Amino acid sequence: MELCHDPATADLRVCPAMEPPPGYKPMDPDAYTLEPYMTATTVVCLSLVVIAVTVRSFTKGFLIKSFSAEDYAFIVATAFFAAFLALMNYGTQNFNSGKHQWNVSIADVIELLKNVNLVQMMYPPCMFFSKLGLLLQIARIFSDKQRNYIFWASWTLIVANGILYLGVFLSFLLACWPREKIWNDRAPGRCIDTNASMISTSALNVVSDFAILILPIWSVLQLRMPVRRKIGVSAVFATGVFSCIAGVLRMWYTSILFKTPDFSYWISPAGMMCVAELTTVILCGCSPTFPRFARFCAEKIGAREADTKYSLKRTESPSVPRLISSRDSYSIAA
Repeated sequence: MELCHDPATADLRVCPAMEPPPGYKPMDPDAYTLEPYMTATTVVCLSLVVIAVTVRSFTKGFLIKSFSAEDYAFIVATAFFAAFLALMNYGTQNFNSGKHQWNVSIADVIELLKNVNLVQMMYPPCMFFSKLGLLLQIARIFSDKQRNYIFWASWTLIVANGILYLGVFLSFLLACWPREKIWNDRAPGRCIDTNASMISTSALNVVSDFAILILPIWSVLQLRMPVRRKIGVSAVFATGVFSCIAGVLRMWYTSILFKTPDFSYWISPAGMMCVAELTTVILCGCSPTFPRFARFCAEKIGAREADTKYSLKRTESPSVPRLISSRDSYSIAA
């Protein structure tokens, strides 16, 4: 490791990217890693999203027979979500994301910075299409082809989110120019203040999450229906509260990321909060179709059970003997 202190002789594939704290050994092959948690988060969240979007698409296309713009938006969001997870896990598996930086080589950190920048560019389109589908759905349900305050509030949020996430995408794409300076701080060029950009983006994203959460619930409370039904309908949209919680946690982990030199470790919890936030937004958008799909399944199960009981009843019924007519009796007697 002595050679690592001399840039002329340092091997980037062997030398650690950070000096270890006292008492810790650098480049420990048995070092603690968050990789199992990243893998579990990916499997669970991707499974939930794929199942939810499949249920929604089946319900809208086959049961209701009304496939609309928001359904396509959720499908596009799912595609970006899968790309987001694929890139994030590629960085975890190949560049040791989730390990403390004194156990990660300089070469791996350089590649990890490239990977993280690509992951960051997948986040804005995924979140935009998720919220687009959710807001189009709110406008369709509560405006009923009338341009009331729900219609205009929904479209105002759609435009605001479009501007927000376009700006976020461009800030990640053009974080440094030339782009090589993103992962090589010794390269000539200029960079924007990505720390301030990401913190402000996280804060605006949380505000957007709460606005989208409040809009449908407040609309439900204005409807003339029994209180019990209002609570039930509001509960469907209230799943968005988990997105708000995930957004707040992501902002907190992002703030930690900017205060610590241990980038390779703290980028993983921040990434997992992004995954949780995206998952909950998509699930919230798909949840209004779940009751109709559940009713369809219950009807199918009920019909199948009725058929089974009828078949068993016929099978268990004793056979009725054929009655012998008087003519047959006379023939036998003869």
